[in-house]
This record gives sequence, structure tokens and C-alpha cells, in this order.
Amino acid sequence: MSISHATGATDAAISTDPFGTCDGSVQVFRLGILDDVPPEAAGVALTWAPNSGSNLRYSISKAVGCAFRSSSFGSGAKKRAAFYRAHRNTRGGPPGEDGGTFKSMFCSMFVIACYQAVMDDARTDGVLSLDAKNTSPMYLDGYLRNSPHWSTINAMKD
Repeated sequence: MSISHATGATDAAISTDPFGTCDGSVQVFRLGILDDVPPEAAGVALTWAPNSGSNLRYSISKAVGCAFRSSSFGSGAKKRAAFYRAHRNTRGGPPGEDGGTFKSMFCSMFVIACYQAVMDDARTDGVLSLDAKNTSPMYLDGYLRNSPHWSTINAMKD
């Protein structure tokens, strides 16, 4: 089993590693509906961050900046979700805003973007109605815990 994650530690990359190599705590949530979505989102994660040599980088500034913006699934969030869908098969991740380099993301942004890359806006609105770029890890955790469609299945602490 592997886990895709975004971390500012070591090489500040978004990567996919064996589950046992993760440090700290890991929250695992399961989507209880739309059975096709989780494996497809996992496929996007593996495409965007195939290993620790991924071009998709961790962004501390985006992680900090998200706390000052709305996480609602409005027009900007829908535009970004369409961008993620358009690049769901781009090895190494979607291009950055400058169009030339790979995008940078932070942990909750990466998770939401992978799911939104495989769902249209109607499905997203039903199960993950968040702005990937503007959703903090804490807000995502609370959203998933309070959703009737998601359940906590595991937690690991080293």
C-alpha cells in the first residue's frame, strides 16, 4: 500500500511512498458513495506524484495564504476544478500559473484537486464542495468529519 502526500519536510515535494515510511499522524477517510471516484482520484495522485522525484512541489506560501480566503466552491473554485480535470493525465502534475513549470500545492489542496480532477461540478458539489486552493488541512478535516458521505477509517501515529 502507498500513500500520496504533500509535505514541506526534506525535499518539499508531493510524492507517493510506501505507507510505512510516513512520519507523524495520517488521517484516512473513505467516501461512502460514488464507488468509481476514489480509485480514479488515486490514479490522478499517482500520475501527478509518482514517487519522491515528482515535479509537483510543496508550497508553504499557498498553505499559509489559504487561511485568509474562502473555501467555498464558487466560480473561482469551479474554474480551478475544471483545470484539474483538464490535466488529470498530466504526468508530474498540472502546469503552474506561468504555464511553463509544474504547479505547487499543499497537502489539503493536493487531496481535493485529485478528487475534483475526476468529478464534474455536480458530483463535486455533492461530496467535496470546497476550493482546493483555499482549504486548510484543518478545515478539510472538519468538513470530512461532518459530511454524511465520508467516514474516518484509520489513523496512524508514529
